Amino acid sequence: MDYIIKDGWIVNGKKEKPFHGDLVIENGKIAEVGTHVEIPADFPKERVLNAAGGYITPGFLDIHRHGDWQAFGNGDDELLNRQGLTTVVNGNCGLSVAPAGEKFGKEIARFLSSVTGDFRWGKDENTDDTEGVLFSKKKEESCGISEKEIEIDALRIMSTMSAYLSALGKEKRSVNTGMLAGNGTIRASVKGYASGKLSKEELHQVWKAVEEALSAGALGISLGIAYAPEFEYDRDGLVEALQPLKGTDIPITTHIRNEGDGILLALQEVISVAEELQIPLHVSHMKCIGRKNWGGTPVKILKLFDQAAERGVKVDFDLYPYLTGSTQLVHLLPHSFRRAVPMQSAQGWQIRFAGRRLRRC
Repeated sequence: MDYIIKDGWIVNGKKEKPFHGDLVIENGKIAEVGTHVEIPADFPKERVLNAAGGYITPGFLDIHRHGDWQAFGNGDDELLNRQGLTTVVNGNCGLSVAPAGEKFGKEIARFLSSVTGDFRWGKDENTDDTEGVLFSKKKEESCGISEKEIEIDALRIMSTMSAYLSALGKEKRSVNTGMLAGNGTIRASVKGYASGKLSKEELHQVWKAVEEALSAGALGISLGIAYAPEFEYDRDGLVEALQPLKGTDIPITTHIRNEGDGILLALQEVISVAEELQIPLHVSHMKCIGRKNWGGTPVKILKLFDQAAERGVKVDFDLYPYLTGSTQLVHLLPHSFRRAVPMQSAQGWQIRFAGRRLRRC
């Protein structure tokens, strides 16, 4: 036996009531669960963990993270472990770091940095891994490699989902890590953050990127319709871009177009997209922004979901366990301003609301 956990409330994950008991871990796995486990006389005391007053549960799953770069170099392992998380899914809200392609890679990296963090890449002196591992900024000075080398390696990893997952596979993580392919990143890989509809050639490039990402191991496609460049898609444009998913069981997860006064229309939009494509829909971080949307609006939302389910649409959603949210500051601006400001150069712009003017520093 490795450990004996004593006197905790055990939640077994089988939808049964918690019960008071003990648990035995052997060879890294749960070997025994019961109301009482006898401690052998020669068993080391330091391996008996007292869970009195606490709960013993299966590992938690966080299906909505933006730790695409934190997944490297054990950047967030301890943070996740301390929350009881054993599985996480990155690449949400259409803002995955891969597949960024090659043409607009730098542009995409700059735009995503406020969400996914910045990349740092260097060789691990403690391993024989010749390709290296991602380093934090604190370690960068001791890596002995230039900023240019860091950028080149990171952009290579971002270029395709296959390259990203291959690099991630070399990491020794303490949590299971899945990845979604961002619909926004895919569009940006083809057209950058330019406005306007996709040409036929660009659309076929988007389809190819979707298919390659899924083939490489992406769990699904994430949408961030409120964000650049996805707000360039109307409802029909989304259906068109997501055609490779049609009739599959591959889900779309979406940050909807509006989470305030326009939430019902925004939900109707994504439900209709999923319904036409005959694919599962997951709505990310469901919320009703604005006091006037509290109370009655959630009831209407649940009714929308029930009606969709009755029509055969697989739809569900997740919620924050807290009352606040966050996003990029630029998204407080009206869409007309967001189109006026090149999204790739969010750094270096000073926003002045007086007189509805934008001035670059």
